[in-house]
Amino acid sequence: LPPMLLIPIIENAFKHHSDTYSNAGINIDIHVNSNKLIIKCDNAYNPDAQRTRSSGLGLETLRRRLKLIYGTACALDISKSNSIFSVILVIPLSTEAAINAAETNTLYNQI
Repeated sequence: LPPMLLIPIIENAFKHHSDTYSNAGINIDIHVNSNKLIIKCDNAYNPDAQRTRSSGLGLETLRRRLKLIYGTACALDISKSNSIFSVILVIPLSTEAAINAAETNTLYNQI
């Protein structure tokens, strides 16, 4: 797994969560299914609250990094439903994807 992939997802959940609902927690689920790593992060948010100014770059930068590393082999789904904000990241655990990620890690560490 390339470094720093989970940090933007978790930071986003803490930055934008709402504690005004009874289900105000942040839920993180990580599991493997069909040779894919699936990471899901849900947090409560208040759609009626005034939005704080944000660059909006955290998840967009993550999306770009994933595309560079995995191409179309991975998925990043961002959704809002009622008072829940959800991010689902699906990363293949195939040999080819792992080699590409390892090469990216090597380049990342050389910078």
